[in-house]
Amino acid sequence: MHTESLRIWINPWKYWATTSEMSREETNSLMSEVLRHVETGNAEALKRYEFLELRDPVLAWRNRRRSIA
Repeated sequence: MHTESLRIWINPWKYWATTSEMSREETNSLMSEVLRHVETGNAEALKRYEFLELRDPVLAWRNRRRSIA
């Protein structure tokens, strides 16, 4: 799975829960690591972060259409 076909969402509540006890430097380091994985297209590495949601927009659209029909 490549990030080109995914939308990456940050869940604000999970992000806050993850980073609330971190220092500003730790949070910046975490987000730098996340952005590095996004830039390299490493979807498998992005799945490790609980506050990220990876979705395929085409698949999500198809699933929504099927549930309506």
